[in-house]
Amino acid sequence: MPPGAAATAAEAAAAASGPGFRSGFVALIGRPNVGKSTLLNQLVGEKVAITSPVAQTTRNRLRAILTTPAAQLVLLDPPFEANLWEPALKAAALALADPGYIYLEAPRAWDDDRLLDLGLQVQRQGKAGAVHFHLIGRRQSA
Repeated sequence: MPPGAAATAAEAAAAASGPGFRSGFVALIGRPNVGKSTLLNQLVGEKVAITSPVAQTTRNRLRAILTTPAAQLVLLDPPFEANLWEPALKAAALALADPGYIYLEAPRAWDDDRLLDLGLQVQRQGKAGAVHFHLIGRRQSA
């Protein structure tokens, strides 16, 4: 981080924390070698994560902070764990504000029955190549 960057980020956060300012956490979770660390670097505008064509380069949980005039996001890039989908969705469901959405990419489609215990439902979904993408929100009362 360049000298003075921490002070600049802190000043920006302080100046931006007025009415309507939002903050939150974003976890980049997915299969190995799909570009999560590259996305993290692009979002924050500097190289904070190692990138490599070799799968599972990320060995430690990485954190970066993105501050804009309207929001501050803590971006998380954890190492890949095959059984991370359910725990990640459970944690996201607990933290989800109304109105709020979870964006999920997965190797297979998720349906409302699979999300029922979390109090979530699929709002929109589709497929691009081998990846299924989902916009998930709180289950609507009948």
